[in-house]
Amino acid sequence: MIDHLLAVTPWVHRIAWSLVAILTAWLIGRFATRTICRKLSAIASKTSWQWDELVIDALQQGIPAWSVIVGMSIALECWQLPEPLLHTLHRALYVLVWLSTSGRSANVL
Repeated sequence: MIDHLLAVTPWVHRIAWSLVAILTAWLIGRFATRTICRKLSAIASKTSWQWDELVIDALQQGIPAWSVIVGMSIALECWQLPEPLLHTLHRALYVLVWLSTSGRSANVL
């Protein structure tokens, strides 16, 4: 029984650290969103530019999503994956960032 628990432990640790990385990145993203958007809102209130609200809304949605993607990239490092697979997964996350950025930009325009 104990041998079985010891065999499972590395997986449990990897899953736990992966979740910690993703959750921490999300929390940092939420904090950054509040800080950045609050400052941008203060600046925007002093301008007459009509697109301020759209840019701030796009950032409010984008920053947490991008931070989770960064957390997923960090979480991948917890796993002992073959280098080609790790490279492919990092590329996929990179593509997600660009798709998300493009989508946010399209909503602003």
